[in-house]
Amino acid sequence: KLIVNSKGILVYDNSSVPQVFSFDHTGKFLSKIGKFGHAKNEYDHVLDVCSNAKGDSVVFLQFGQTKIFDDKGNYLTSYPVDGKYHWEHIERNCNGGYVGASEYTNADNIVSVCDNSFNITGDFVDSKGIDLSRCSYVWNPIWSSHGKIIYCDFYFTSICVIDEATCKTTR
Repeated sequence: KLIVNSKGILVYDNSSVPQVFSFDHTGKFLSKIGKFGHAKNEYDHVLDVCSNAKGDSVVFLQFGQTKIFDDKGNYLTSYPVDGKYHWEHIERNCNGGYVGASEYTNADNIVSVCDNSFNITGDFVDSKGIDLSRCSYVWNPIWSSHGKIIYCDFYFTSICVIDEATCKTTR
């Protein structure tokens, strides 16, 4: 995954030992973000990563929590994520919070919005009542910009746009 922000480019390598590398806009290596391990200030697995537009922090999404590092790779803090959400994807939204998306077929909601401290402020795409056994492929990448959340809904083979202000969804 490539993430471009005002400070440079982040490269998320999702190999057996996941890593995030920081480069400036010319491609010069700056630092490795975070450290793989089991301590509180390390990450032991990574589902997804995101950064804010300023590029001063990088969020590592893990099962049940996020770990936040600064742009130099130093650990800042962690936040729990309610286990019922089963997020596999995360993006920063333009309101300063985050958008999480789930591929987990038993999740109540596939797309959720939370504030800067990962408190849920809105849930979208209720998966109850959907016959998930008919879905050959479930994947929900997300993108957020200009007050809109865009995600791929493979349940209905469509691209959806959610307006955060009105909570209305268009397909």
